[in-house]
Amino acid sequence: MPFPRLACFAGRSVRSLEHALNMNAGNFPGEVAKRVDADVLAFEASKVTEASVVTTGTNGKTTTNNLIASCMERAGHDVFCNRAGSNLEAGIITALLDSRTAPFALLECDEMYTRFVTPKLKPKIFNLINLFEGDQIYRFGTMDRIYDAIAQALNDLPAASLIVVNGDDPNCQAVLERVTAPHPVISFGIKDAEPDDGADAFEGARCPVCGAELDEDDYHPRHYSQLGRWSCPSCKSAATALDVVASNIREVPEGFLIDIAGSTEQLGGRDFAVSDVLVPCTGLYMVYNLLAVRIATTLLGCPAEVFRDVVATFDPKNGRLQEYAVGGRAIMTNMAKNPVGFNQNIHMALKYPEPYAVAFLMDDMVECNGDYSWVDGIEFSMLHPAVEAGVPVFYGGEIADPLDRALSAAQITAERADTVADVLAKLADGGSRKLFVIANYHALERVCAELDRLQATTKQS
Repeated sequence: MPFPRLACFAGRSVRSLEHALNMNAGNFPGEVAKRVDADVLAFEASKVTEASVVTTGTNGKTTTNNLIASCMERAGHDVFCNRAGSNLEAGIITALLDSRTAPFALLECDEMYTRFVTPKLKPKIFNLINLFEGDQIYRFGTMDRIYDAIAQALNDLPAASLIVVNGDDPNCQAVLERVTAPHPVISFGIKDAEPDDGADAFEGARCPVCGAELDEDDYHPRHYSQLGRWSCPSCKSAATALDVVASNIREVPEGFLIDIAGSTEQLGGRDFAVSDVLVPCTGLYMVYNLLAVRIATTLLGCPAEVFRDVVATFDPKNGRLQEYAVGGRAIMTNMAKNPVGFNQNIHMALKYPEPYAVAFLMDDMVECNGDYSWVDGIEFSMLHPAVEAGVPVFYGGEIADPLDRALSAAQITAERADTVADVLAKLADGGSRKLFVIANYHALERVCAELDRLQATTKQS
């Protein structure tokens, strides 16, 4: 017999206790609620009065989802959102535990868990932003498993639900090839952009239609990793036509300026056009994220000027692109969990025009089962010109050895430092250099906690 209200009460009680103990209420309150009633998420979905949006993909889920939530809040709407990135079913349950209702729920979901979550949430919009092999293989063994899981989720969507997909990613297209239920689709991508420096790190991809291997020569152009306008030499299939595009991408001191164009007749019809959007970091990965944000928020009724302002001033406060100030030194943290993520972060640091330093911190990743060979795929060689120009590089954490091995193989001189305090102690420059701290998911929480303490101490002194 289902007891959804009791389940929600139990989950809220656990969440209140965790807050009282100054603990992060992530998956555990939702797990408790789910133990009381396995279908509590379906009950919670009824609290959303207008639309749910689910965002999934390898890199950028949290940033994309939180930007959508921030846009809708700035536009005057109440929302549910799992801002801290707890994206398993239990974490999504936690995000919806409140007894209130709200017009919108903006929820990121782990790729494999989409098949469990979407039938219960019945989202109006499903964002599939990218799928990178380096992350999926060590978690799931084959790309086919992840393709099938997401395709199952999409097949279980209501017929009117809209799929928003990265049209430059053949891996995302491979998912759509397995979807049998008819759904409206909006495809987004980038037009007329110079490849990122990180584009050299090609993970490889297969044609989503015939399965033939794609190589770098099959892209015209390739933006980074396997993202770009691909065409298959075997079956002559090609990247899907784009409905919404970012173009006229210009580097400015603050990051990028981009124009977005495109429209749709879906969900009553919308025009996505907006010009001179300031992207406050230099990396095409963020441009892709913003295309998904623009589509979702426009369909939900967010004005263009609100979108533009939120993007330009976005302060995530979850370690992703988060800014700190310690002892007069500017520090930015970001998360990376696979070669593509690390490469994009390196690329972002290399674009910084002032003196800087870089620290790579990694803690143990249980899902890797001790196999960190993927670290060798990080293009540390991109740092050569910076190191020759005097940029200090640090590495450390619980699994510093794989980083040491990869840095040495790339002939990058780096110094061991396991904490941010260690890095700062070794930077005898009076705070003149900005520090980029690139941490994997398992190190990010303790890095941010350390920086919170250091920043608070600085303010008190």
